[in-house]
Amino acid sequence: MIFVDATFLTGKFKGCLMSATGKNANQDALRNFSFGYGIVFGKNVDNWRWFLNKLKDILRTSLPLTFISDHHDGLVYAIKGFRDGMAKLKEMGCDGLHEFLSDLPVECWSTTHCKGCRFGDMCSNIAESFNNWVTYAKIFPVAALVNEICIKIMDQMNKRRLKGASYSRFVCRRIEKRIKKSIHDGGSLRITKCGDLIFEVQGDHSFVVDLNKWYCSCYKWFTYQFPCDHAIQCMVSSKLSVYEFLNPFFSISFFRASYSQSINPVPINKAKKGCRGRDVASTLCD
Repeated sequence: MIFVDATFLTGKFKGCLMSATGKNANQDALRNFSFGYGIVFGKNVDNWRWFLNKLKDILRTSLPLTFISDHHDGLVYAIKGFRDGMAKLKEMGCDGLHEFLSDLPVECWSTTHCKGCRFGDMCSNIAESFNNWVTYAKIFPVAALVNEICIKIMDQMNKRRLKGASYSRFVCRRIEKRIKKSIHDGGSLRITKCGDLIFEVQGDHSFVVDLNKWYCSCYKWFTYQFPCDHAIQCMVSSKLSVYEFLNPFFSISFFRASYSQSINPVPINKAKKGCRGRDVASTLCD
């Protein structure tokens, strides 16, 4: 899952800083994982296409990716498929639905129609946290800004690499606390086993849990990709390890893998006269 955003610079160069960030296995909204960043003249289709193509070069994965943004028009149209899909609705005579999707706030539209995995995130606050992280540097000249962000990410990668090495459990501390809270909060639920790892869970309402399918009828397990209170109580009552039912992305091994690579220092040469901002950023980051 990738959060993409752009923020205006406040220095002499009045461009935009584009960024792509995500969450690590500790799921800390205030401590994002940086995939990439770039500097352009403004938020438009061409610049978003340039940034996303650069991002595509480094995200070499066969896994499906979910993009979350603030729904800026330039970004929306730069993501392949959206414009064609909306046009097809009009061709089919679905003007009402087309207008509904166009006017609906992005949070509602994405939650209702997104086929990707969102891990419960409904907005692009992660991207905003990156912008806040580098706010003080947005007044810098382009080359200095790119270098400052690079240094910050280098330092972050190193600190988290050491932090990951200190963990001894299967998951990070934040996830461990989340599991313990679910066990505590669901202690009053009534669990009835109906079949092979199939349960009925009764509380204020009644829910069906199927551990074989990683499913609960409350739908929170699917939405957050993390076992809900109902499911965790079923695991506890059956003396099953909760860790066996966790998405691998929450594991400490994924946290360590995220920060296993080092970012090497990049020497800065004086930019040639007339060099465009995004070309400088691309050169420094290659």
